[in-house]
Amino acid sequence: LERLVAAMQATLTRRAGVVRSAESLAEAAADLDRLARTLAADPTGSVRHLEARNLVEVGAALVATAGERAESRGCHTRSDFPETADDMLVRIVIGGH
Repeated sequence: LERLVAAMQATLTRRAGVVRSAESLAEAAADLDRLARTLAADPTGSVRHLEARNLVEVGAALVATAGERAESRGCHTRSDFPETADDMLVRIVIGGH
């Protein structure tokens, strides 16, 4: 489980971190999907297993939502959308998953 959690953290840092793009977010989503399937295939029911599942699920929600925000805002930069978008200024973005 610790290796899976470390892999999830590395994926989110590398592909969905401060600088991201549609391509890197899609790669992160695919990585998280593989991790989720690995966790589902070997359910132990332990607290750590449930925590790992929750971390992957929250990571997937973060990636989906980041993919819906087609702009750069604050310290989060979309390399494929380097400017802010006025129509997203007060918009709450909820990603589908």
